[in-house]
Amino acid sequence: MAEAAQTAEARPAPEGPDECPSCGAALAGDYCHRCGEKRPEARDLSIRHFVMDAAKELTSLDTKLTRTLLALLFRPGRLTAEWVAGRRGPYLKPLNLCLGILALNLFVYTASKQATMFDIRLILENQRQLAAQWKMPNGDLYDRLFSRAAARKGTTAEALYDTVNEHWQRNVSLLQPLQIVTLAVLLQLIYFFSRRYFVEHLVFAMHYLSFAVLTTTLMWPLYYLLGIHPTLKNMALAFGKYALDIIYLFVALRVFYRGRLALAVLRALITFVGYFVGYAVVYMLAIAAALFTVLR
Repeated sequence: MAEAAQTAEARPAPEGPDECPSCGAALAGDYCHRCGEKRPEARDLSIRHFVMDAAKELTSLDTKLTRTLLALLFRPGRLTAEWVAGRRGPYLKPLNLCLGILALNLFVYTASKQATMFDIRLILENQRQLAAQWKMPNGDLYDRLFSRAAARKGTTAEALYDTVNEHWQRNVSLLQPLQIVTLAVLLQLIYFFSRRYFVEHLVFAMHYLSFAVLTTTLMWPLYYLLGIHPTLKNMALAFGKYALDIIYLFVALRVFYRGRLALAVLRALITFVGYFVGYAVVYMLAIAAALFTVLR
């Protein structure tokens, strides 16, 4: 006992302050027991330690990102099941993952006019073609609205097109989280008797939306080559994408919610229709708000 006490007395005290610099709790080791902050040391300010710490952080993030994306793409429902079970450390947080993928998708599809989902010119062109084909009255309504607004504001219709596109992109980025909430509410109604918390449905919605948007983002090179026009190739591509989304959703629902096969099929179809309607509503609201802002 005496030798142990002498050894403890001889052991050097850890360097750095005795209080946590973040929360002020007394430090009894290298890390704070209250908030997890590391005890600051003089060696933390060395170049060697700084570089090693940065490399460790990047490696950890890269590992988490790779593990999360592989599970998201190839293990439907796995991420949600792991999160609910409490095994959250190895993966990115659901909200961070979803918002990051939404931001990436928005950036990719606005980086080039060759493949952009936010170009009012394409909508006006399609509207003109339909009006001419079906001999609809007021087929040039939007052209006249843009011409009047351009004359009133002392600019050109082309400049207003670009302004509408900018507002459209911003509105979509603001409204996209609404898709997560509406999909979670739909899941809450479909699985009303499952006795699950709303947050569980919310996390499932985030993971499914992340998959749907990520696969759309990965299709950007195809749209860049084919262009975004209502051609037969693009329609076939879109049909294949919808089929993939439905199959993924069915498997994810089976993995996470369980239940009978027939009910899972029905619930997958209802959920996908709700997701598609929510997607369409978000984009319609975004473009309507953009047109109202620019043409008023």
